Amino acid sequence: MPDAMATEEDLIQLTALPSELTESSGLIFFDQKLWSHNDSGDQARIYNISTGQALTNQILNFANAQHIDWEDLAQDEQFLYIGDFGNNSGQRQDLVIYKIAKNGLSDTSEVIEIRFNFSDQFNFDHSFEMHNFNCEAMIVQDHFIYLFSKNHLDQKTKLYRLPNSPGYYSASLIEEFDSRGLITAADLDEDTNTLCLLGYTTENSEFQTFLWLFFDFEAPNFRDGTSRRISLPIHQQAEGICSIGNGEFYISNENEDGLGAWLYVFDTKTWK
Repeated sequence: MPDAMATEEDLIQLTALPSELTESSGLIFFDQKLWSHNDSGDQARIYNISTGQALTNQILNFANAQHIDWEDLAQDEQFLYIGDFGNNSGQRQDLVIYKIAKNGLSDTSEVIEIRFNFSDQFNFDHSFEMHNFNCEAMIVQDHFIYLFSKNHLDQKTKLYRLPNSPGYYSASLIEEFDSRGLITAADLDEDTNTLCLLGYTTENSEFQTFLWLFFDFEAPNFRDGTSRRISLPIHQQAEGICSIGNGEFYISNENEDGLGAWLYVFDTKTWK
């Protein structure tokens, strides 16, 4: 299908984000609660935030986790996953995903570590954002974690897979496709079998946010079904997305140039 352009009527702006979340980089929704975290520079914690006003309801600090460069949140039926795999330098050899039980989620919850490398990375002597081994997006399905890379050099994305159990793994490269921009977040809506990849391009220093939508597939062959690329009327760095069911997704952007960090909702069903 050809590219499409969403309007401000398609993308509903819900609320400003709380002041603690100036760099919302991951979103997840479960038990009717929305959680987010900041990019690098914060402590190892997540924020339960209101969807109707700029309010933080709860903050959970995980003493047994580190916060180097948290980039995405994912989930399965039992667990929450936090991706500490931001890799702007291309030199990190401590990439980790934290796995935490959703039942009884608290400051004292056990933090399980899933450590990994990229199976096709052999050189770690890169310059800042001059490589294809950054990552800011993941989903979890059928006992596997799927990672979508953020390729600074060629504006494509690579799909990797690794088990969702504790250990150290070499993430297997499955495929690469031309995303035509930097992928910053991912989530899967199981109600409609819709995979959403969030990303942006920059031209003349202006951000242009886009979504890739994938329908009617079987993992890991996400591109075997129907796909669409949709430009969104967000001209800030958008890095958080999560399914809220029935084809709807929350999207968050970072505070850019004093324009504020915002929470939006987008319905994908009309784009199938």
